[in-house]
Amino acid sequence: MYLDKKVTILLPTAGAGTRMGGNVRKQYLLLREKEILRWTLEHLNKISYWDELFVIVPSEDVVDVKEKISEWLFDTTRKIMVIPGGETRQQSVLNGLKASGNDTEYVIVHDGVRPFIPIVKTETALKKLIETPVLYGIIAGVKVTDTLKSVNLAEVIESTVDREKIWAVQTPQIFRYKELVDAHYSATQQNIAVTDDAALLETMGNSVGIFESDRSNIKITEPYDLILADVLIDRYMKSLEVLR
Repeated sequence: MYLDKKVTILLPTAGAGTRMGGNVRKQYLLLREKEILRWTLEHLNKISYWDELFVIVPSEDVVDVKEKISEWLFDTTRKIMVIPGGETRQQSVLNGLKASGNDTEYVIVHDGVRPFIPIVKTETALKKLIETPVLYGIIAGVKVTDTLKSVNLAEVIESTVDREKIWAVQTPQIFRYKELVDAHYSATQQNIAVTDDAALLETMGNSVGIFESDRSNIKITEPYDLILADVLIDRYMKSLEVLR
């Protein structure tokens, strides 16, 4: 429990990882001889502010991932379950929401291939959401520093975008459980498809906040990201030592 609230983590990890190339799904690629998913889970296991965690994987991987987690986190007593995902990320998250049950009060949705979760900033954001009734969710992001251009289909620039109001969105994304469930069911009924859960609440007119994350909180989706992750991992591990 965190501030007397039950907190559940949903870890969607059911993507095909086509941008990586090859036959191995990106979550199982090795980073310093450990699977990316293992790194993510080991780091999440160091966090004290959650009660249960659902790893959401392709249905054919459920048994294998259960076995792997029992080896990776053999000494943990925490509630970590593996469930099948859907055809899309949106469907996978809904599967996780259904599995978590109505006693969950807050949900943290995090990508399985983001191993460098900003632990302290995420806790601060969770606390802010709990203490701010007008917010239905709060998500991680970083301010855009590049100049942005709006470009048409012919690859001709139409305008320069004001970057002062633009953020690049990451996970974790934290929500009130009931409101996120309602948004998912509403989207299913209306056949609405989005790329992140915050957008579902936005379509219902619910307020979602944002907190400044770290640029090191990368999503490993392309070969270059593995190289970058190898560079970042030592710094991240040192930051975990500081938290002890």
